Amino acid sequence: MTMALSLPQQVAVAIRLAHQADRRALYAVAASEVGWELAQAASLVTVNALLVELLASGPIEERLRSALPSMIVVGLLAVIGSVLASVSAAATGILKPKTQRVATQRYPARVEPEAVEDDAFHRLMDSARYGADSARRLLVHCAAVVTAAISLVAAGGVLAVLHWEVAA
Repeated sequence: MTMALSLPQQVAVAIRLAHQADRRALYAVAASEVGWELAQAASLVTVNALLVELLASGPIEERLRSALPSMIVVGLLAVIGSVLASVSAAATGILKPKTQRVATQRYPARVEPEAVEDDAFHRLMDSARYGADSARRLLVHCAAVVTAAISLVAAGGVLAVLHWEVAA
């Protein structure tokens, strides 16, 4: 429960670090993830329409002709989803090391010579190094959590469109 309650604060820290590291890459990740989820939701609705057309009664040629526009839309949405997933992966690949670098730069710039021999200082530096690496991983995991949340909302929206009784 403690971890769940601290998640918004951790996401905020990851977003601040990422924003400081590379705003453009952060916006590219966010936009492509939202776009990908919307494409997935639209694809689910279109596949439902496609199945209705294909499973209707009548000659198969007529059913295929009427289903052709839905098939084209499903194909286009698959291409759009793939492009957006690639954009997200590329932007994340750019953003991760930059975020780690920003977190690492928070290390003390100048160190007193006496501190180098102090065990407490070495423990502090080890924690700082681990923290910078954790910031990079936190960014990746935050993106996964946000993507999962968007997926749940999109799936709920699709269910509401297809079968409104289920959503109620």
